[in-house]
Amino acid sequence: MISAKIVAHATRDSPSTLIEITSSSSTSRLLFGHFAEGAQRAILSNGSGVKLSCTKNIFLTGNISYETVGGVASLLIAMGESSAGKNNEICVCGTKGTRVAMTRLRSVEFRQRATTVVDDISQNVSAAGVIVQPVEILPINNHDDLEEEDEQVSQILKNMYMSSSEDGFDPSPTSPTFLKTGTRAMSYLIHSQSPPPVFDAAEAIRLGVPPGKAFAQLKKGEPYKILSTDFIVTSDMVMREINAPGSIAIIDVPHASYIPDIETKMRDCGATLAIYIFRMDINSTEIERLIRIVSASQNIVCHPRFGERVVALPRLQKLNAKLCMLAPECFVKYAEYGDLSDAGFKGSVRGLVGTTSEIRGIECLIRSAEGGKSSEECSLEFNQEAKHEMDDDDDDVEVACIGTGSFMPSAYKNVSSTLIISRQGNILLDCGEASLYGILRICKFNRQEFERVIGDISLVFVSHMHADHVLGLVSLIEKRTCFSKRRLCVVGPAPLYTFLHEWSVLSDQVQFFDAENFVNGKKDVYSMEIETIHAIHGTQHSPAYSGIITYSTTLKIAFSGDTRPNPLFASQAYGSAILIHEATFADNLQVGAEGKLHCTVSEAIDISTTSSARYTLFTHISPRYPVIMPLSDMNEENTDTNTTDNIIYGFDGMRVRLRMWEQVSKSQKEWYRVLARGFQNKTPKLRPF
Repeated sequence: MISAKIVAHATRDSPSTLIEITSSSSTSRLLFGHFAEGAQRAILSNGSGVKLSCTKNIFLTGNISYETVGGVASLLIAMGESSAGKNNEICVCGTKGTRVAMTRLRSVEFRQRATTVVDDISQNVSAAGVIVQPVEILPINNHDDLEEEDEQVSQILKNMYMSSSEDGFDPSPTSPTFLKTGTRAMSYLIHSQSPPPVFDAAEAIRLGVPPGKAFAQLKKGEPYKILSTDFIVTSDMVMREINAPGSIAIIDVPHASYIPDIETKMRDCGATLAIYIFRMDINSTEIERLIRIVSASQNIVCHPRFGERVVALPRLQKLNAKLCMLAPECFVKYAEYGDLSDAGFKGSVRGLVGTTSEIRGIECLIRSAEGGKSSEECSLEFNQEAKHEMDDDDDDVEVACIGTGSFMPSAYKNVSSTLIISRQGNILLDCGEASLYGILRICKFNRQEFERVIGDISLVFVSHMHADHVLGLVSLIEKRTCFSKRRLCVVGPAPLYTFLHEWSVLSDQVQFFDAENFVNGKKDVYSMEIETIHAIHGTQHSPAYSGIITYSTTLKIAFSGDTRPNPLFASQAYGSAILIHEATFADNLQVGAEGKLHCTVSEAIDISTTSSARYTLFTHISPRYPVIMPLSDMNEENTDTNTTDNIIYGFDGMRVRLRMWEQVSKSQKEWYRVLARGFQNKTPKLRPF
């Protein structure tokens, strides 16, 4: 028996569509679909029951772009963490160019990830008790594009593996256009491996074989002679073949131009179940025609229309609802709970999260998520008209926590990203995976507000190349470029240039500056809004930087990045209006903080005091603390608040105006008491220090 389960569905803020395939003959699992940014977090938050430690293969569907592979990295980190100490090799498979796309992540640093093999598959793959047959789908009338794409792939692989450079690859091969506009797309047929034949006792008795030792002899493959007739019964005469269960087709349709080739290659493919992954521009007429042509016994359709009114991450939504009650001035309420779209397609079941099917023989049993716990029960309505009003006062700067976690995304915290919103221009400090969708949430999904906030970003400062600080930058730049002609300055470590260049997002409009150039004294940048940037070497593995950024209005912002307590940074940050500092660990994990080159809360408080910062935000919280940290200064018995009245502990989605800072800081004690009662702060399983 083989089973398919929808473990993630595309929504407004989480574009991944993921399908888990399992077989009764194996404990291993396979994942298929779009692994967009936030894929790992969507799997975790939806409670889909996916065991990453048992997942051995990732199959990319559709065409290759950052939109479809941007979430693979954090998934590999999670797999590496869940299988630490085990020999767990993960194979990432996809259409031609997959190896190139995955190699583009080499500039990013990973603390832990599973051993990975990348393969551009063209032949059947046997894994987890099934046979995966790749079916390459091509758009009509695009032969020139295919030839150009093949030539690019060949040249890039040649540069990477035949270069005379010391590290074995060309650090800056030509940026391929297919990573933005992929031509080849991949779909799959999944067949159950034929089970071994079984001994047919009834047939043996009919042939005159007595039960007992004779049966055992035949099962071993040895012939048995019937003495009364001298008839010899061989083992193949009493072994019965078992029909393999039916097959599953996973069909990804990136665009309507791919449908004719799908109709040719998938017509009457014999699939018992067909799962379709559509993009928004595929209409109902095209979908229903394709379902008729493929002629599967059962069909599951995954279409963005089903999720266009849905916000993913149900646990985060519940936390947000509680925080909105505690501090409505700081948190944007996403919306009221609402239903998914009623849209449906003839002859199909909607592919909601939790929809499961089992293939038994020629039967396909589908259990719809609508009957149990589904994304309908824990999704929020998309509010097209909602708008978060902002004060236009020049002095009323706002700090928005896009992601306050660290290492890898968790149910309640995304990875590191902080946005400074000001009339002088917005600044983004680090840009972890799916930061784009975090900004969309704080804008309450109002498209006009979202475009304004993104378009007004004039500076992105990336502290270092750890995955949790940089993987969201490509998609953010791509989205910003779509509707803003304003120039963007990106300041970060030198390897960041390679990462951005290879994903083809740098241009005259988007310029990169090596942070090392800002170390030896303050340097002016082209931006009219930013007067100076001063970079300070951090204590993380080189290259890593802290930053002091000054607006032309003399507003001074200090950003620590990941670091141990740094006296040089504290002195340069002296007198800052805003200090954003990491506070990864609680005080009882001092040894862990020293080993991982991070700060405890008390160490971060000392830096805030030394620098005399007016307003301080603590962020980059360890995933060991899913909701709140065990903080001594939050105890009711603790009355010494002189050093902490200007400090705020970050929560995802929080927006705080400077004029409200002290009030919010004082009220956080009450937040902690309420959240400690209302949320299970169970520490996840992480490797020891």
